[in-house]
Amino acid sequence: MGRTPPASSGRPKRDRLPPKSTPVCRYVFDELRCNKRGDHYCRPRAEQCRLFFEEVLVHTKGRFARTAFVLAGWQWREIISPAFGSVRWSKELRRYVRRYRTVWIEIARKNGKSELLAAVALYMLIADAEESAEIYGAAKDRDQARKVWDVAERMVRLSPPLAKQLKLGKIKVNRQEKKIIYEPTGSYYQVVTADAAGELGHNPHCVVFDEVLTQPGPDLWEAFSTAMDTREQPMMWAATTSGKTNTFAAGEHAYSVKVAANPRLDPSRLAYICSVPQNANVWLERNWKKANPALGQFKSIEGMRTQAKEARNDPRKESAFRQFHCNQWGHEEELWIPPDRYDASAGMVVEHKLVGKLCYGALHLAASTDITAMVLTFPEGEGYEVVARFWVPEARLEDLRRRTEGESDVWVREGRLAVTPGDMIDYDEISAEIHRLRDAFNFEHAAYHRWGMAQLATELEEEGLEVTPMATTMTSLSGPTKDLERLVYAGAWHHGGHPVLRWMFANVGIRKDSDQNIKIDPKLSKDNVSGAIASAMSLALMQRLEEDVVDPVIIVGGGRHE
Repeated sequence: MGRTPPASSGRPKRDRLPPKSTPVCRYVFDELRCNKRGDHYCRPRAEQCRLFFEEVLVHTKGRFARTAFVLAGWQWREIISPAFGSVRWSKELRRYVRRYRTVWIEIARKNGKSELLAAVALYMLIADAEESAEIYGAAKDRDQARKVWDVAERMVRLSPPLAKQLKLGKIKVNRQEKKIIYEPTGSYYQVVTADAAGELGHNPHCVVFDEVLTQPGPDLWEAFSTAMDTREQPMMWAATTSGKTNTFAAGEHAYSVKVAANPRLDPSRLAYICSVPQNANVWLERNWKKANPALGQFKSIEGMRTQAKEARNDPRKESAFRQFHCNQWGHEEELWIPPDRYDASAGMVVEHKLVGKLCYGALHLAASTDITAMVLTFPEGEGYEVVARFWVPEARLEDLRRRTEGESDVWVREGRLAVTPGDMIDYDEISAEIHRLRDAFNFEHAAYHRWGMAQLATELEEEGLEVTPMATTMTSLSGPTKDLERLVYAGAWHHGGHPVLRWMFANVGIRKDSDQNIKIDPKLSKDNVSGAIASAMSLALMQRLEEDVVDPVIIVGGGRHE
């Protein structure tokens, strides 16, 4: 994929004129006055931001150090202008507010991400007229978070107008705490790291995320996103280079790609994505600009030529060159099981033809408020056939719709995902389905993971099933997980192309130990992986039963504890 500029850059088009009842904007900056109404591009607001950048801020590094922070054409047209100039009428607040809440910037390294984020942080701290504004610089760890903060702190000291305010005490800098305070409005800009997500009790006006690819999961992102609602026009600025495809950042990347292609999907997100397409020749210089808009401006083309020359003859360096300089996300072979391999193993699964046949079942609960998965595996000739069931609480549908970019609606319509009433998994529904499948197929016993399963285990036991607890540790599941991978690659694990199972397999993150044992780890995974774990569990059950020569069992597993 090449450069994907936001469809809303500059002045957004409208299908029809706004109703005359919507007030005129009337925003004024210098001699500019906006007389538009409805959703529109407000030039005075955008120019106010540009003038702050160019007349107050300065560059801090290299040959541009101490010179005015004049925005490059692409920085202005594709990012700053639409981000600060696009507004909408808020019925709740009875005034115009910024359209964009999230700004996603994805470009190769050394294209000025840190300086741009630092400039945005200082604008939101000093010039956005927000009282007691809380600005946070977020990253995986303190060293990463301070990269942007250090640039902002140096901007303050090198900028004549800001240095004067620093001298007068209107701006205060605490290097030890990594905090910049703006006294006139009681506002501050401070560093926060991923391990502090559980301690947040803040009210952010702006958050700047640097290198989202390093985030271990969604915790810090979600903590800030949910804390911003009390501000009238908060902003989350996220900048990153590409990373691996089974990460939290990859999920946000995929969503941003869809928003860039169809802004109506999420009108509150601005996505600017630059990369060399996967099928393009990364050694051709004319393709480099697609991932490096600053090439030849403040990114050296000579330096990139050197990087390319070294990478062309070293596979390890080629991978880094593709990721950091061509902004290409991890190749599919880096996934545990790539989607094309999963699809190739689909086969044809017809449930009524499996009636009465032996199967091995596994039930896995990711959490009582998320999707629960049951997978039945049938030995068939040289391979296996799979029947899967999934449940989700009705109250979680909206969240699941966001996480799947709307695909979950299709799953529900097609009967691939059952919805249970309320905000918690309905164990009665699961129990009833287990007994319906017992009537159709050949299994009679159940095993379960102790976490969160006491209620269902008791119900199954009362209804005559023999229930046995079973662990889902690496020791228990490493071999079966490797067997599952081998079977899928061999095209011998037929799942009928189940879309919910496909999504879960694509989410998988694998944990390895020093002995090369592996485990599907929910904490390392992009999203729910209950179906993938249940699939490995069903194979573990089959192997155990073949060794012990006992009756088939349903394994019931929990997703949060070993």
